[in-house]
Amino acid sequence: MGRIVQLDERLSNMIAAGEVVEKPSSVVKELVENAIDAGSTNIMISLVDSGTKEIIVEDNGIGMSADDAKLCFSRHATSKIKNEYDLFRIQTLGFRGEAIPSIASVSKFTLVTSDGNESTKIVYRGGHLEDITEASRAKGTTIKVENLFYNVPARLKYLRTLPSELSSITYLVSKYILANPNISFSLKNNGKEIYKTLGNGDITRIFGELYGIEVAKNLLTSCIEKDGYKVNLTICKSVVSRANKLEITTIVNDRFVKSNAITEAIISGYHTYIPEGRYPIALCSVTIDPTLIDVNVHPTKMQIKISNEDLMAESISSMTKDLLKSASMIPDIKEPEVERKSYQKVDIFDQIYNLEENKTEYNAPKSDDDKKDNLPNIDALLKEANDYHLQKEEGTINLVNETQIEEEPKIEKYKKSIEHEGKKNLPYLEYCGQVHGTYLIFQNDEGMFLMDQHAAAERINYEYYLEVLKNPIGVSSQLLVPINIEFSAAEMIKIAEHEQEIINLGFKITESSPTSYYVREYPMWLHEEDCEDFIRTLLYNVCKDKEFTIEKYRDRLAAQIACKASIKANHAIKREEIDDLVSRLRKCYNPYTCPHGRPTIIKITTLELEKMFKRVM
Repeated sequence: MGRIVQLDERLSNMIAAGEVVEKPSSVVKELVENAIDAGSTNIMISLVDSGTKEIIVEDNGIGMSADDAKLCFSRHATSKIKNEYDLFRIQTLGFRGEAIPSIASVSKFTLVTSDGNESTKIVYRGGHLEDITEASRAKGTTIKVENLFYNVPARLKYLRTLPSELSSITYLVSKYILANPNISFSLKNNGKEIYKTLGNGDITRIFGELYGIEVAKNLLTSCIEKDGYKVNLTICKSVVSRANKLEITTIVNDRFVKSNAITEAIISGYHTYIPEGRYPIALCSVTIDPTLIDVNVHPTKMQIKISNEDLMAESISSMTKDLLKSASMIPDIKEPEVERKSYQKVDIFDQIYNLEENKTEYNAPKSDDDKKDNLPNIDALLKEANDYHLQKEEGTINLVNETQIEEEPKIEKYKKSIEHEGKKNLPYLEYCGQVHGTYLIFQNDEGMFLMDQHAAAERINYEYYLEVLKNPIGVSSQLLVPINIEFSAAEMIKIAEHEQEIINLGFKITESSPTSYYVREYPMWLHEEDCEDFIRTLLYNVCKDKEFTIEKYRDRLAAQIACKASIKANHAIKREEIDDLVSRLRKCYNPYTCPHGRPTIIKITTLELEKMFKRVM
């Protein structure tokens, strides 16, 4: 007798369950998707002990006949596709025909369904058929899953705590609610209602029910259609943010998916609008020809492949930026308090060394030695750039480094290039005074405004220095004797790959041997003795950050210089300087936050002031 045997269908289903059914939320996912595919307008989900004891999903969809109800327990039996052609034009959430037999093999599974003509009840336990009878039910389907994994103790052992399992289900259902605003969903656990939506298509109301009234009040929406796809983008202003990326929701053809490209595109659109380490609340819904996507990648169908995903991501990033630029985002003093990170001035390289996925906050150096290591001479850059920066006329006090200097003619064209008009979304502000040499007080008909003078100057300087670094003027200084720097073979390959980017920073390098380069010119803002450290640090970041770009590096360098250059807290400034500060802030692309995402200005409405003093009860 041969050693190879054909597994029976029950054992095959139990093996398949290991991929399709990982935890209670997997069961909810598969059953809810079937309900949506059935054309339901009302889906009710009831749980007992977070779904570990019982899961009931009830819908008012098209239901099934008795024959279809029996057949749906067979592996790879599905109504969603008929042939190979259909496989490449998937327009339903389910299509593999694995969910029901897989779930039924690891639980007690009860199906009650009606197509409007006949009603059927079928009971399976551990993959074995126990009972088939006629039933009484209105059109639709009810599925009850009890004692999940009772016959797979290894899987049962590794279920998480009940709150964790409930959290996973709640998160998943929230995504289906966002993806299907025209379907009424209800979710209960142990009789307690968690979600109940109307299904009237009102996306603003749905955001309010899921995330709260403050999010609903601060939504921005946009839509584009091009290159074979349509994108509906709904984002929340930067006044509300989260500590993780979980509330950035991507929907493709009504399917909740995970797309790193789209998620990162939205995050990049919020750059400098929210602090690093904080993430926005957003919904990106994409409609695209089914032939341009592949959903047959994984049994869970959460990962898909999208044609031209990078180009689509660029469009979404631009949409996000345009929405934020078009809106006024002065936070109200009564905004819910969010976790504030402590940002301190640090070495630019310390910032980049700590650049990891989901870990990009600015950490203070541990010691003076740490601060000194690999530090480019930013003071030299400041001296070069600040000699002409922010001067209205000769002799005006500098808002950045508080010195009186003379403007240099060679900078004039760059000064003009960055002094753009912007959106001018800041309201009229009448100056009233200053608190602690840090916060400037203004008023208008709306109420009272507080401006952080350091954050405001930092925003002005950041946009200026970013422009200077993108368009350097006389940036290089020639070396009489070239500096020879030796590298490893791997580093030589990286240098060759990014040689043009290094040149764009102001270096002139030539290969002197198979393992070394000559540095013949270096940026004027960098000390000659710092050249080797700077290039090696640049290489370190290129190797460490797979998504490294020179634009990202310039941005971080500009943010660091702006922080170092800006007027500090606890320093009183004159009225002329204040007027100039406000005037220049109005011309910024984003006048509402500093480069680290902290607000430059906040508002206390007249009504809130009157409430504080009990003038209004």
